[in-house]
Amino acid sequence: MLTRSRVIAGASGLAGEPPDEPLPGGIPHWLRFEMAADIETELLRDLNQSDQNRTMARAVVHLNAGAREFTLQSFGLENPVYIQLSRDSDSQAIPESIDISNIATLDADSRDGKRTAAFYGDKPQQGMLSFLPTGDETITVWYDRSPNTDPSADQSTFTITDSYVPLLKARLAAEMLELLGKPIGPMLVAKITRGMKQWEDFVTSNRQQGVIEKTPGLRRGRQPRSIYDAHPARINFE
Repeated sequence: MLTRSRVIAGASGLAGEPPDEPLPGGIPHWLRFEMAADIETELLRDLNQSDQNRTMARAVVHLNAGAREFTLQSFGLENPVYIQLSRDSDSQAIPESIDISNIATLDADSRDGKRTAAFYGDKPQQGMLSFLPTGDETITVWYDRSPNTDPSADQSTFTITDSYVPLLKARLAAEMLELLGKPIGPMLVAKITRGMKQWEDFVTSNRQQGVIEKTPGLRRGRQPRSIYDAHPARINFE
């Protein structure tokens, strides 16, 4: 069964469950993951955090011809949640979704003509395919941190507000609605505005070790000009 990220699933629900289809009628899953990662990069780039502290991460692996096994870095984010396959000879082609399976069913998947992958081991993590690559394929494996290991204000290694993942979901939902040409409702606007204000307060506080100027209280009570605005001179999320 195909595993989906809870971040992507939550954002898709807020956006009205757009179909996994090309634009403009839908939004393919590979694009949702790309958009979510871009949003997170914007949110984290001023905090000097490593890849292991991301909520979402990806690993790109070029597949060798005739080799079902491959190796990739795990990023410490527990389990892969989504795989996309692209062809090196056709960079304009829409990436193909690859189902995540398990080692015990790979042979059956192969007999049934299903293109799946399974994972095992750790540091480095190993993967195996149900099909033989031709040498023209590259896969992107997406990871999503589990709810039990989300960054939180209680973790000394990565202090962050509890609103971080909800903000990531809400911003992704808004971007999906924009791509679909649909209005962003007042509830979602309020959620993003509140989340960005909380994020701004966190980033400009002395509780994190980022590189931006710390000015606690300087903009207390300031209202963002838009749902994405959080003092671009210092944070520049967009």
